[in-house]
Amino acid sequence: MKKTYMLLAALFVSGMFLGFSNSDNPKKTAFNYSGPPLETQVTKSNNNYSTGDAIYYSDNFDGANDTTALKARGYLVYYRGSGPQGSAATWFQGNSTVFAAFNGPATGYVGANFQVVTGANSIDSWLVLPDLDVVAGDIIRFRCRSVLAGTFPDSVRVMYNDQGGTTPESAGWAELGRFKASVDGTWELKSFVAPTQGFSARFAIRYNMVDGGPLGANSDYIGIDALEVDGDGVLPVELSSFVSVISGNDVTLNWSTSSELNNSGFEIERSTNNQWMKVGFVAGNGTTSSANSYTFSDRKSEFRQL
Repeated sequence: MKKTYMLLAALFVSGMFLGFSNSDNPKKTAFNYSGPPLETQVTKSNNNYSTGDAIYYSDNFDGANDTTALKARGYLVYYRGSGPQGSAATWFQGNSTVFAAFNGPATGYVGANFQVVTGANSIDSWLVLPDLDVVAGDIIRFRCRSVLAGTFPDSVRVMYNDQGGTTPESAGWAELGRFKASVDGTWELKSFVAPTQGFSARFAIRYNMVDGGPLGANSDYIGIDALEVDGDGVLPVELSSFVSVISGNDVTLNWSTSSELNNSGFEIERSTNNQWMKVGFVAGNGTTSSANSYTFSDRKSEFRQL
């Protein structure tokens, strides 16, 4: 029997987040450990850490992409069209007879189409990503296309909520951009930049247009594939050492910085079965070029058995 403990320390500094972890987790992380219980683990570095071009979330949609499977992966799916929902699911498994996926299995993408509404109604289908710790300047990228030589325009909007909103009605949603899906037979790469930081922030892709549906002048069929979110900002904290002391179910974290810039503090999170929760906060030292040391103890920390 092997016990694996998972803990995240998220560094909150001018919109930046730095994660420390001793197991894989969906946050941006600088240190990773997974294995039998250890008395002490030490990792040292004298380098500044950067989130530049680091992919911290990705989904190639190569598996099941029905509503149940999407929700199981942390997505939130919402129908907000006018009138009753039509015969199609809000988002569904790609149909290879319409077109094949950008990569992976032919049906390995997520689709949406005009049949989500009836008559000639407005379409508003939300695919909300799992919550992420986002830094201003981080980028969401994905591939998108419509039917070859299609004559019914498909419109897509990309949304961002730095307040962690979970429904279309939540406060804080901002539109990052909109576009018409390509009809030239290619999967176009689309990229949008997060304007602000957000702890547990969410991106969303909206299949959205007026006068859609079976009797409307707009809407046909789109696919989304090869989605990723990556960092594009430099973390202005120089970490000189990090030590985790694990004793039974208790964990003590000790870390030192040699410089900090606008550092308000460190948020500590614990994970059980990939469900993250905040367990503490350690105040930072703002802007300083002096060395500083920090410590945090988590008693009776949770673990999972493998």
